[in-house]
Amino acid sequence: MEQQITVGKRLGKTVYVHTSSRGSWPDLWMERVHAASATANVELDLPWNVVKLNLEEQRVSFLFYRQFWDDPFPALDMACAVNLSSGVVQLRKYRASRNPPILHRKELLLDRNEPRRARFARLTNELEDRGMFRDCNQIGFRCQWASRLREAGFVIRDYRVIQKTHALSDESVPPW
Repeated sequence: MEQQITVGKRLGKTVYVHTSSRGSWPDLWMERVHAASATANVELDLPWNVVKLNLEEQRVSFLFYRQFWDDPFPALDMACAVNLSSGVVQLRKYRASRNPPILHRKELLLDRNEPRRARFARLTNELEDRGMFRDCNQIGFRCQWASRLREAGFVIRDYRVIQKTHALSDESVPPW
């Protein structure tokens, strides 16, 4: 199955894909997604916009990132995890969280023909060039990522990295 991967953000044996890229998914992925959808009694369309597939285990998660297209680092609003082997379904809501998980490198979730992908990739490349993705396991949540950007003196505006000449002190507003 791994040889068929043409789209998705790969982390270990897990791949994250945006639902807009469904036409690029291997048949086995679609079979698992449909089975998980039936098990959890959820629709494949909204509100879910990202699917997380474990490539080794029978697990599928449906994820909803608020403002996926507009926010450079969208927050996870809710997740529905389905274990196809056991039939266990877990729903988690993050909307009220002050520190929800956020998404980096979102261009990787998209089909290569998606027109917005280049804009998202340009931001990722700028941040990589500035060393902002070092120790990635420490920036997966809104507060930690905002803190890293503030410490570096960066704000993100219109998908561009801007170096501020004065300290960023307002912690109530994310620097993007």
